[in-house]
Amino acid sequence: MSKDSSNEDCFEASVAIFGEGAFPEWQTLVWPVLHLYALTSNLVWLAVLLIWENNWDDHDSALFEVLPFQLHYMRFYTIVSAVCIVYLLAIFFWVLLNTYFAGTPLKDLEAQRGCACNSHKVGIMMCIFAPLAWFVVYQFMWGSEFGLLSRSNQTILPLIQPIFCVMSVPASYFAFHWVLQTKQSKVKTSLKVTFILLAFVCIFSFPWWYDSAHIIDGELPPRPQIIGHRGTPTERPENTLESFQNAMDLSVSIVESDLVISRDGIPFVMHDPLLDRTTNVGHVFPERRRDPVGTFSIEEITQLDAGGWFGEDWEGEKVPLLADAVKLIQGQDFKFFADVRPGPDDFPFRGQEEEIVLKLFEEYDFSDQVIWIVSDKSQVPELRRRFPKMLLASEEATLEEVESGFFDFLNHEWTLSNDEIRSFSPYNATIVYTVNTNWLFDQMWCLGANFVTTNHARRYLSAESPTWWMQRSNYYLMSAILESVCIAGIVLNFVLVGHTATRTTEFEMTTKEYQDMDVQSGHTRRGTQH
Repeated sequence: MSKDSSNEDCFEASVAIFGEGAFPEWQTLVWPVLHLYALTSNLVWLAVLLIWENNWDDHDSALFEVLPFQLHYMRFYTIVSAVCIVYLLAIFFWVLLNTYFAGTPLKDLEAQRGCACNSHKVGIMMCIFAPLAWFVVYQFMWGSEFGLLSRSNQTILPLIQPIFCVMSVPASYFAFHWVLQTKQSKVKTSLKVTFILLAFVCIFSFPWWYDSAHIIDGELPPRPQIIGHRGTPTERPENTLESFQNAMDLSVSIVESDLVISRDGIPFVMHDPLLDRTTNVGHVFPERRRDPVGTFSIEEITQLDAGGWFGEDWEGEKVPLLADAVKLIQGQDFKFFADVRPGPDDFPFRGQEEEIVLKLFEEYDFSDQVIWIVSDKSQVPELRRRFPKMLLASEEATLEEVESGFFDFLNHEWTLSNDEIRSFSPYNATIVYTVNTNWLFDQMWCLGANFVTTNHARRYLSAESPTWWMQRSNYYLMSAILESVCIAGIVLNFVLVGHTATRTTEFEMTTKEYQDMDVQSGHTRRGTQH
């Protein structure tokens, strides 16, 4: 097929899908390239969303504070991404089936398409815009959580690296053929060789420098103890007495709870700055549906239903006062992890929230069952004096402060480095939050995290082992054996391709010599005839 004929077919294919006049002939690949970009970006974004499943609930809550209606936003957008991918694949297979398998000429497809071309162009642009828009939203609201992608690599990359090692053997044959059997300048040859060597170095050096959480020095650490995040929010309405009781029934050792102060100074259990997501405030006080939680009195709070949103079986469940939660837990072999939320700026008890909660613990002699999140290190000496049995945790705790007993726990998000988690582990002092996916829980287990805060207490209490883990010595041994075999295969390919290239060069030189001899003898015969 000639070059002109190929360009003409490409132009006809583009016209058949996207319509005549979409672009001049020299831009025939614009829309196919945009189609490929849209498909790739949506596939990548869907993978990112699935990795971010760990934080879906927190993202839903944050979006609900901004948007006026309640929805599982993250699940909704995951479905939207999947629909975009199916749509883009449908366009591709429609063209493929009609042109290559059904044998329909491209001109006939153009006549059949009607006005679909413009719809496809709009659809593809929407598929391009959607992941870009969500990327901007995520970068603005949760930019720090892109680190979850890096942490997920610790689970995935050690599993696929051996596959790349094996694939490098047949790939090396074609790579060496590309370099050795192609006539080109020395500069191009050097660049190609450098590229191939760098690729092999990256693949084969990976096990020796990459720190995966699943690769362990010594024996597998004990499974992390489970902290019920707001109780058991996947089985009961979050932050309710039913949720706390269910956590105790499951033998969870600690329950984490969020505490806020009412307008009249009474502490109660609630996470969000608004009541709308987890109560029926929109029905009881419709005109105050989006008012901050600190603007309600305790009498108004007790009128709300905190269970109906979760399911009909839980209708009538009330927003618990802190005193009710203390009475439920007191005397049990159970710890209460208190996270006090600040009130709004014009809140009458602004800055007094923690002291109000501490006084209630003091009143009920409950401090020996409390893990307290310290907001300011300067408070620690006074807290130790007033509540000598209360355990103190901080997101800023250092190893030296834990060793000295200044703090009892480092309470930190999963963004902690592997070395930080390992270094705190011997002191039984690491609390990692919030862990809601299996692969992230497996990593925390392998790293030796002592406590894990999660929405899925039942799931992880029944876990017997991480999905996969390996001792570092065994990992190095297996990598060395596999890589030695693969390197031997690559060297063999180099020898074979080099030998073939040498023979080809010799044959070409011999052929050229014979051709030169024939030319010379021809000249000699013509000279003799003259």
